[in-house]
Amino acid sequence: MTQPFKVAMVGPTAVGKTTLLSAILDQTQTLLNGTPIEVAAAEETERKLATNRKELAKALAAEEFEVAALRSTQQVTNYDVRLRSIDVPSLSVPFAILDFPGGWLDPDARAGSPQAGAQWARCMDHIQQSMMLVVPIDAAVLMETSTGKERAARVVRLGLPEVVEVVRKWARLRNQVPDEPAILVLAPLKCEKYFSDNGRDTGFTGHELATEVRAVYEDVLNAARDQASLRPIRIVYAPIDTYGCVELMEACWEPGPDGDLKLTTRYRFRGAPPKISIRAASTVTQELCQAIVTARRAEEELDRAGTLRRVDALTGRRDQKKGFFGALRYFVSGEASKVAAGIESGTSRLAVIEQRHRQLAAALEALAAHQQDDRVEIW
Repeated sequence: MTQPFKVAMVGPTAVGKTTLLSAILDQTQTLLNGTPIEVAAAEETERKLATNRKELAKALAAEEFEVAALRSTQQVTNYDVRLRSIDVPSLSVPFAILDFPGGWLDPDARAGSPQAGAQWARCMDHIQQSMMLVVPIDAAVLMETSTGKERAARVVRLGLPEVVEVVRKWARLRNQVPDEPAILVLAPLKCEKYFSDNGRDTGFTGHELATEVRAVYEDVLNAARDQASLRPIRIVYAPIDTYGCVELMEACWEPGPDGDLKLTTRYRFRGAPPKISIRAASTVTQELCQAIVTARRAEEELDRAGTLRRVDALTGRRDQKKGFFGALRYFVSGEASKVAAGIESGTSRLAVIEQRHRQLAAALEALAAHQQDDRVEIW
């Protein structure tokens, strides 16, 4: 079975990874409005996202925002999403996005969890095969410090030593496949307070947040770059508003049950009624599409000729396991749909399928070329 393009999210617990994914898909679908391409999720993925969206909708209706009401991930989740043709569902570009309990980044926490012991190796395997690593950052934990003890606690709450180690291992393996994409996304979340570009002048320009990310995540950046002796790692700074209509009102560091300080926050919705205003979330999809389009063009330069195969050959092709370039040729070249058409009805539907494939390719190109949010920086 051909593997999808792999992505992994690596961040501490309760940072908002599920809400981030929901925002990524929603903003991507907005960019695709009016095209014959849609964002689709597998049933289990759609169920999890629907639960998250329902909780957010309830909070919006009540005009009361409680971070704790949006539950954190308690188990390993593979989010299966696709960019696909609306009338030829077999024509699609699939992504497998890994999320796991942020507490598992801590070796001591993993040692005390039978579930982590059984699944951590599989998580690391997915991470190391991922073309993109997304590091969500709790902007309040990053920014709301004023004492040495609070800055020390920030290191723990952001999971910095563990994130550094995961990034180092990921970059080391990416270095061994220099012709495949390698994208590291640093994504501050809940950062509405630190920008004045989303409905309210907060007194911040965004520069303050970027400066702090560069300083605090310096070891993460160095871990990626130091391992990339054979190839570049594309580092994308994408501060994301998953809500856009919330703002931080209070932040207080208090003793946590583990002995380290923990940041207690109070947010409120703004606007009457509050309206979701997502910023920069589609950066993740745009970067993925850009990497795929770039690789596809390179492949086409090497081989522009294609031939149809017999049904048995097509069936064998579908069942083969492939890496990044196998997925590129199988899904993005349209071979997957040719396989389906060849098996089901010979060549009678190939003209229609090839037209839909061109539409899918055009959508990938458009997403890749769409102007990035002004907040986004390439480091």
